[in-house]
Amino acid sequence: MPLHKTTQSIAAVSRILMRSRMAEIVVMAPAAVLAGHWFGAEGLVIVAVAVIDWTRFARVIRAETLVQARMDYVDSARIGGARRMTTLISEILPNVLP
Repeated sequence: MPLHKTTQSIAAVSRILMRSRMAEIVVMAPAAVLAGHWFGAEGLVIVAVAVIDWTRFARVIRAETLVQARMDYVDSARIGGARRMTTLISEILPNVLP
C-alpha cells in the first residue's frame, strides 16, 4: 500500500530528527552533566534539561503520529479532499497531543 502524502511528510521529518546521529548523541550524554557544564546558573538547569532531553518525547510523538496517520479517519479526510496540512492539523495532531 503506497504511503499518503501526509505520511510521506511525517516520514521526512522522521528521517531528519530520528535517523540523524544528533538524537543518538543527545541520548547518550547525561542531561545533568551537560546542563551543569553549559549553564552554570541553577535557574537555567531546567531549560538545559528540556533542550537536551527532547529525544525521548520526539520518539514517542513520532511513533504515535505514524500510528494515527494510518487510521481510517485520515484516509476518509484525504478522500474527502482535505489537504495534507489540513489533515495533519485537524485529524492527526488532536489525537497525538495531550
